[in-house]
Amino acid sequence: MKPSEISSSLQLLSRIQKPAFLWGPPGAGKSQVVAQVAAALSIRLIDIRAVLLDPVDLRGLPTVEHGKAAWAIPAFLPEDGAGILFLDELNAAPPLVQAACYQLVLDRALGDYRLPDGWTVFAAGNREGDRAVTSRMSSALANRFVHLPFEPDLDDWSCWAMGPGDLRPEVVAFLRWRPELLHRFDPAEKAFPSPRAWASVSHILAATRRVTSNSRCMRAPSAAAPPSSSPASCGCSAPCPLSTASCSIPAPRRSRTNPRPCAPSPPASPAARPNRTFPPSPPTQTGWRANTAPCWLSQPPRACPASRITRPSPDGPSPTAPLSPDGLPVPAARPVRVPFPFRALPALLSRIPPS
Repeated sequence: MKPSEISSSLQLLSRIQKPAFLWGPPGAGKSQVVAQVAAALSIRLIDIRAVLLDPVDLRGLPTVEHGKAAWAIPAFLPEDGAGILFLDELNAAPPLVQAACYQLVLDRALGDYRLPDGWTVFAAGNREGDRAVTSRMSSALANRFVHLPFEPDLDDWSCWAMGPGDLRPEVVAFLRWRPELLHRFDPAEKAFPSPRAWASVSHILAATRRVTSNSRCMRAPSAAAPPSSSPASCGCSAPCPLSTASCSIPAPRRSRTNPRPCAPSPPASPAARPNRTFPPSPPTQTGWRANTAPCWLSQPPRACPASRITRPSPDGPSPTAPLSPDGLPVPAARPVRVPFPFRALPALLSRIPPS
């Protein structure tokens, strides 16, 4: 049965309070479907791992009330309301624990305890041929359940992945191209493709993209952000004049399409531009270069990284140097070099009259 058919069947059985058991391979999404059914019906879900229980845990602890022995029921058993009591991996529990569930599954009771109306018992487990940790279920317990075989389906999984699952679209697109890889169970292999494994792949891809985007550190500080002593967040690798710390992330590379990776757009008018200061440059550097670019920020002045954008020399620009509309010195014009016509030299010399 497909997950959508399993979901419809569980909703019907929940309304008539009939217990059901889901059989399926590891990683197929049995527990996820039960959780979706509880969310669709707006009821509670109590997930109990029977393999973690002892045979007497379901009954509780003996106490004395008014001189008589009584049983204090476990806190995980419901006392009111409506919901699903989910016994996950029930066939992995020891036979004595399975036997303790006989009365709970069929009679909806455990000694003096009664399961409230509105609650339904569902269970799930792996098949015996899956080489999982399972114990053979007794015929007495198996006869108390409605058995539903669980089989993964690509269409149902894709709807879940692009909806509640919120998985990466690359993973869904790959499986639409290779649908046979949604679930290829091999008991002899430790790792195999399954819906649960593909969800883990999507989470790893999302985490990798977040780490990569954070490491680039391309954005400049917000205009409303107050000055702080923390390192600059514009990708600087040089010391920032606002603090003594340095950014550990290398600055972004300048390119033709991104000439100023460290700076947002400049202010609209020259009067709105902040005063710019630059940290001292190495003693060997002289003059200005054409790629000098300030960091236009609305907070106190700061400098662009020395490794990417050059800064003025300690002497500063010449007082007579022309300035651009941005307030930057215009680089001196370079002389135009014209190649000498060596091939035409003999013809030119032949035109010179003899003296």
